[in-house]
Amino acid sequence: MKNKTLTSFMVSSATLLLIGCGGGGGDTPTQTITPTSDSVTKVIVDDPIAGLNYLCSSSTEVKKTTAKGEFTCLKDDTVTFKIGNYTIGSASTQSGQTQSLRIADLNLTSEAVTDVRQILQTIDANSDDGTIEIPEDFDAFDELDIQPGDATFDTVVANVVAQTIGKTLVDEATANKQAEESYLAFLLNGKTYYIVEDKDLSTLTFTQDNDVKKVQWKSYISQEIDPPSTYDINGSSIVVTDAQSGKIMTFAIGDETNTTITLHAPNETVVLYKTLDDAKAYMQSAIPTDFIKVDSDADTQGSNVAHDGFELTTLQAYVEDDKLVITLNAKGDIQAALATQPHNGFDNILWISIFDYEFGLLGDGTHYMTKEHWENGEWVEGVNVTDYTLFVEGTTVILQLPLSALPQNVLDLDYVLISATIAEDQTGAPDNDESEDDEIIYDDISTVVQLSKSTISTPTSSMATLLQNKILYTTIYNRIKTLETMTFNEDFTEATWVEINGGSCSGSVSITPVDDTHFDFTALTDSCSSEDIGKTERLSLVQGEDGSYILFEGQRAFFTQDEAIEYFTTNGVKNFFLEGERFYANVDGSVGSLSLNTDGTYTGTLITNENDTYLLGGTYEVSSDLDTIILHNSSDNMTITITYKEYSDIYEGEIFSLEVQDSDGNIVINPIDSYLYKDATQRDDARAQYIADHS
Repeated sequence: MKNKTLTSFMVSSATLLLIGCGGGGGDTPTQTITPTSDSVTKVIVDDPIAGLNYLCSSSTEVKKTTAKGEFTCLKDDTVTFKIGNYTIGSASTQSGQTQSLRIADLNLTSEAVTDVRQILQTIDANSDDGTIEIPEDFDAFDELDIQPGDATFDTVVANVVAQTIGKTLVDEATANKQAEESYLAFLLNGKTYYIVEDKDLSTLTFTQDNDVKKVQWKSYISQEIDPPSTYDINGSSIVVTDAQSGKIMTFAIGDETNTTITLHAPNETVVLYKTLDDAKAYMQSAIPTDFIKVDSDADTQGSNVAHDGFELTTLQAYVEDDKLVITLNAKGDIQAALATQPHNGFDNILWISIFDYEFGLLGDGTHYMTKEHWENGEWVEGVNVTDYTLFVEGTTVILQLPLSALPQNVLDLDYVLISATIAEDQTGAPDNDESEDDEIIYDDISTVVQLSKSTISTPTSSMATLLQNKILYTTIYNRIKTLETMTFNEDFTEATWVEINGGSCSGSVSITPVDDTHFDFTALTDSCSSEDIGKTERLSLVQGEDGSYILFEGQRAFFTQDEAIEYFTTNGVKNFFLEGERFYANVDGSVGSLSLNTDGTYTGTLITNENDTYLLGGTYEVSSDLDTIILHNSSDNMTITITYKEYSDIYEGEIFSLEVQDSDGNIVINPIDSYLYKDATQRDDARAQYIADHS
């Protein structure tokens, strides 16, 4: 499972440095600007340029950049740069990056940028130390009346430098290549960057010893260190040679912002964060969207991928009583899926990874947790961890791990990156990095949780004490446009439920505690259905983040009716129809499946009685009353209308009826004989009944 790629070497972010006072300068200083909250200090680059004259628009004093290339002006100033009295360009102090201003950021054409680079590199008095040094009292350009970018600039300036300092003007191609390489060296050498990976936050430190450039990868969390690799700079690219494999990979520099640098390699992009705070800010802004990653049925090898238990749907985590609680849900029974016959005869397995912790659950119910680590570039299994608790029931796996078991760096970071993978793997055998013949991934999902903002305020008394004699408002038993009350008795041993909106059913359940957060609910009565009476369902009950609701196995139940109505009418009801739900179709005896995606598109298949297969796809919309979904099929302009129905006849399990119209509005499939089901088995049973009724 641990296939470490070279992108882990491109790990991100450094403080691009350099805060200090502006250098001395002009003949008769009339105003001195020192760094304050109203000023800005930057470095003028490609290479840092020392001894360059500059004038801030708020001042009449001509000053010189420091030995590090720094200049200081007020925040809203325009700064003008000069070689002696010869102006090479100007820019707002807000241009460029937070701590640097490139020659290319000046108000110059691209031709003028090249011209300025040529003269700076030509007159450099010290070309060996990674800076450009303007010769003291240099005035050879003071009388020039030609500007950078003019057609004859090279010819005129070449004559001047040849006559005054005896040098040859650096040609354009050399100047531009040197400028790109110098700026990359400025960005990298001596800097540390940060990268956010699926399960880790890592650092990458660039150093240079004489002519040898090295890059060192280190896990911020576990502090594991890889042997340093070497790198070279070629134009605007970084060429990294892996110390262990010898693999060479080229990264081209892309966009740079005040907080990030983007690097591009074939088929991948790496984002480097300049500071730890920048990386944490991204992690916070990315919750939950960017970090929720679902790769549904990524590998369709083997018939067992058809089991709904292999389709992971949600991964959530929170902190309760100094424990990290991780809840994973799938579309079907997870343990039953793991127990199916593997494709290659290996093992079906569920992994949950929390940084260096690896939890595994096998088809026979065996489970384990180990703390692992990288050692010399190899993933090494570590010690067994027993201080965890596990709950597996149907579509849900709940894993609890003490916060004290997490590395201190994780607690300091305040973020935990978690991933879950359900796959077939040759457990105990080394992974094959090239062919991956020992591994078939069915689905994976990942998320990140911010510890300080996900702590549940657990009541001092038990859940039973919290809910005794309380009324909750929810849709836990029927999420289709109903709202129910659930009223608990004084000792939390029974509850009654009544549909108060959208229905008239009622019933009662008995409640048996399993532990502090898990309870067995057994149906005692149900006015609308006798089938579930006597059935027991084990539910996880936890208090929500703000204390306004209880999570019943992930389904919210509110303490006030108004909050429940607001939530379920804007989220719960709609999400029942959408959010990647997969349905199974029985259309006039034909069969198929349909998936509604969160981006407003849908896909599906339809197999006729003659075994002809049709692919469906297009866009959909939901009616304002949330009763109907309208699908627009892109291939033939047909419209499919899906409407919720409840039935009590011989066909069991129907959830929606379908009506299909052609582009002229003619009904081509009647809703009477066309239904969608939440379960493929129900669909197949209904189809068999349909065929029997119509034979």
